[in-house]
Amino acid sequence: MCRQTVNQILDVADARIARFKAELRLTAEQDKNWDSTQKALHDMAQRRADRMLKLREQRAATMREAQRTDDKEGKAKADSGRGDRDWTAISDMRMQADLLNVRADDLRKIADASSALYDSLEPSQRRRFGAFVSHYIGDEGESVCHR
Repeated sequence: MCRQTVNQILDVADARIARFKAELRLTAEQDKNWDSTQKALHDMAQRRADRMLKLREQRAATMREAQRTDDKEGKAKADSGRGDRDWTAISDMRMQADLLNVRADDLRKIADASSALYDSLEPSQRRRFGAFVSHYIGDEGESVCHR
């Protein structure tokens, strides 16, 4: 399991954002529109890092509670037919739905913040912009440990 701190996650994200800017090779005129894009990307990374830390803490607390419950109840819990697996699956689906809503909001914020920059880009820069979005924003999910 990934144990990066929020600051480590943000450092990786900020380096990725800086590399993205360098790859775009912005002109001085285009660079005037960069700050809003950079801020939106950084803010999204901050929210993701905070969510990851919160989720990590929630999972640890759940594991501790499950361990205490198992210690107290022994095998009776496993035989009770409570449907813990179904509850976990439903809970996971609801959590994923909530995350999708948050990601949709993040993407709207980035699109709004980046529209002036994108409109000023040349076709080759737009291709690089699109590649960044599809690779680092579109498919990233909540984990940045493996990238």
